Amino acid sequence: MQYNDANTMEEHMQPDQIAEAAKHNLAQDLGIPEQDISVELVDPIDWPDPSLGLPMPGMMYTQVITPGYRIVLKHGTERYEYRSNQNGSILRFNPAS
Repeated sequence: MQYNDANTMEEHMQPDQIAEAAKHNLAQDLGIPEQDISVELVDPIDWPDPSLGLPMPGMMYTQVITPGYRIVLKHGTERYEYRSNQNGSILRFNPAS
């Protein structure tokens, strides 16, 4: 699975909208219908910086608390974690999940 970074959202998204964007992303990556994926958890969290705890190699990040969400999706018996900032403009897959 690839490391995903979707920075295309312009407006403030609600947590359920961010979870739906994560479902869409995962469905595309797995090549399955979105309805086969369930949302297990959307948990507010303060990330240590704008990398959301998932720094990209070679990138530098301002050390500032970044409010956002931890989103856990489920397909079959597998769980997948996505991370976002508060407005949903950054959505990243956690490859360690």
